[in-house]
Amino acid sequence: MEKDVAVLEKDKASTHSASSIIDEKGGIGLADIDVLGTDIQAIPEDLLEAAEYAKTMTAQDIEDTIQRIVNENFPPGVLSAAKRYLFDETLKQDPIEYQQVYEELKVEAAMIIINSPYAEVRAVVDNHDDPSISGATFRTLVIGTIFVGAGGFINQFFSIRQPTITVYSNCAQVLAFPAAKLMELLPTTTYTTFGYTWSLNP
Repeated sequence: MEKDVAVLEKDKASTHSASSIIDEKGGIGLADIDVLGTDIQAIPEDLLEAAEYAKTMTAQDIEDTIQRIVNENFPPGVLSAAKRYLFDETLKQDPIEYQQVYEELKVEAAMIIINSPYAEVRAVVDNHDDPSISGATFRTLVIGTIFVGAGGFINQFFSIRQPTITVYSNCAQVLAFPAAKLMELLPTTTYTTFGYTWSLNP
């Protein structure tokens, strides 16, 4: 317990500098977006969206989500803020600082709900689907079926060999890309089957 308190005291200064960008009304100033983004490891657009969603969350929702933040996979700044909020009894003695830490964690809690909790995932995956983009196309079905079947056959066939030969999913994905580019040469003519319109090259 004493060790945890020492760690919390060590992180107190850095957490305060990050959380103090939240104004007294619980809002985020545009000039402070970059500071909070560095602490939470998120881009300004995601932060503003999370801040808006945070206004709709109940106190219980926020509290439950903060409990989930106590995980070593989260950014150090957010993790230390969550530990201070949950375990540092002296924090509650300073209402202003307590509110500032709470407001920062509220934005992070909203980020976890509407987006990925991990910055690495947020960096490469959009949290909004584009309904205009087809998913189950002729190209994906053909390439996916061929590579899944071929990969499974190779892995099973060479499983008794020592050392074994294994085709991993990342290898199949790399090989599928040039195959997909090659299939762009197919005609774009559309067909209708059982009321479903499809194309060899959508």
